[in-house]
Amino acid sequence: MHSTMLGKTIPEPSPADTPAVLGRRYQSAGAREVLLTATQLAVRDAILRDDRKEDWEEARCLCGDTAGLLLSEIDRHGLPYNKRLCAACGLLRVSPRWNVSRYARFYQEEYRDLYKPVEGTKEEFVEAAAANAGVRSIASWVTEGARRFQAGASPTIVEIGAGGGWNLANLPPSWSRIGFDVDSDYLAAGRSKANIDLRHGFLDEAISTGCVRAANIVLLSHVVEHFIDPIEQLDRLRRAMSPDALLMIEVPGVFSIHRGRYDPMRMMQNAHIHTFCADTLAAACVRAGYRVLEVDETVRAVCRPDGAGQGPAPKRSPGGRELSRRIFGYLRSCERGVSVMQRLRQIPLVGRLGAALFRRIWFPFVGIVYR
Repeated sequence: MHSTMLGKTIPEPSPADTPAVLGRRYQSAGAREVLLTATQLAVRDAILRDDRKEDWEEARCLCGDTAGLLLSEIDRHGLPYNKRLCAACGLLRVSPRWNVSRYARFYQEEYRDLYKPVEGTKEEFVEAAAANAGVRSIASWVTEGARRFQAGASPTIVEIGAGGGWNLANLPPSWSRIGFDVDSDYLAAGRSKANIDLRHGFLDEAISTGCVRAANIVLLSHVVEHFIDPIEQLDRLRRAMSPDALLMIEVPGVFSIHRGRYDPMRMMQNAHIHTFCADTLAAACVRAGYRVLEVDETVRAVCRPDGAGQGPAPKRSPGGRELSRRIFGYLRSCERGVSVMQRLRQIPLVGRLGAALFRRIWFPFVGIVYR
């Protein structure tokens, strides 16, 4: 059932499959998916005006493959975004993409205002984020993981990419909580709202200061999808960690669309260089030298350092082609569901009710078919 959906065969990913195969709204002339605030529009337009050819580079998949099915040419904000699905291993990547220096400038100057524009003060945003149910669930997952995998009664946790410390704020105050981020405004706001050690920096600073070596837990929540080379960066982190420490990773999952937002276009975000499922995240962690203790499709993984890693991946990973076909079928089925919902909503009087009923049936069905 995974290779077909509603009687239509899923095509094999290939570089010749252009334009973007998920549909017209994923092509470069498509409209943005979300309504943008004035702040977001200003940032988006400034990025487009500043676009330079020398800021871009081609990128192989982490498995070494150079091909891939072009899913989208545009992101949800209306920015260029060439998202490809690797036929060899099932990982989604961006190529061509910005180079390291352009991404660095983006995160320093543009990222927060594009993705999380603040209407009030940053202190108010940090406080609201810490109270968010999704953020609280991350803290519950970390606390439970620390208990089950014996990280200690009062562990030291280091979060890289901590923002204003909203994840750390929900952890027990008896823990030693240290966070690193490159946004000085959010760090300052976080320091004013909670008794957390928030520091300016990222992976290099967390390692060079000895914080990673002293940590019982290293947390990367919605960070790994931003790494240009996740295997190299996770390997560097592993070499700095204590052998008994836990690495806890949370990333947006491919197979989570049917559980909430329903629309594949929402997954198209220019800041996300890679998009994982449980299998592809686990494979990256193993190659970076970790033992994966658990992973699921939320996508959350708990790992421990385990040797020197496996080095380059084979061109064709076991099950990679079938996983790729399954991911494409899943994305296309979700996109079909969105298209039907949009048409139903146009029916006078009963359209919204019909769309809501269809959503409650179609997306759980898609989740069952492609699980």
